Formats: sequence, structure tokens, C-alpha cells
Amino acid sequence: MTIVSLDKTTIKRGYQTLSVRGHAQADRINDYDLVCCSCSMLLYTLIDSLDKHDLLLNADEIEKQVNDSIELGIIPDISIKMKWNRKSDEILDTILNGYYLLQKNFKKNVKVLSYF
Repeated sequence: MTIVSLDKTTIKRGYQTLSVRGHAQADRINDYDLVCCSCSMLLYTLIDSLDKHDLLLNADEIEKQVNDSIELGIIPDISIKMKWNRKSDEILDTILNGYYLLQKNFKKNVKVLSYF
């Protein structure tokens, strides 16, 4: 199961963290776990969008993890630490909506947790 955790308890300190852990373990179609692929694309889109707006606080660490994961063909267990502002919230809300849709349709494979 892929577990997506959003921690907003640190907003007063100016940042929030999104963690993605685990493998969806959904049925394979043509040798691909499409739920896992979907989770990966949401994660890569979030990272790219935050990076373009200079909102990643652990960019070097993330870049190494992403490059390693591409070589291995798997998504890593990853924690994204991002500046907290209106733009990061807009980006994060969009990506979280995708994870919530996956959770709604694949309850056995994706779970989203939030901490406020």
C-alpha cells in the first residue's frame, strides 16, 4: 500500500511536509502497476512544480532520491519539505486531490493521512 502523509503541524515554523511511502501493490496490466505509476507521477509533478517556484527546502536530497528511483524503476520512500505559502498550498491541494481520487477508487492500495 502507498501511504501519503501530509504534516501541517509545522506551518507556524514556515514549512509543511508530504511523505510518500510504500508500493501500491495493485493488479498489473501489461506488467505495470498503474496505481503505483499514478502515485509516482503525482509525486514527480509535485516535486517539479515546487522546484520551479523555489519552494523545496530539501531539494538536493530529493534530487538524489528521484534520480536513484528512476535508475531502479521504483518510487522511493520520500519526504518533501516545502515552504509554506499560498503558492505551495495551491500546488499541494491539486496534487492531494489526485491522491484522494486514487484512494477513493483503490482503497486497498492508496491511503492519504493528514496531520494539522
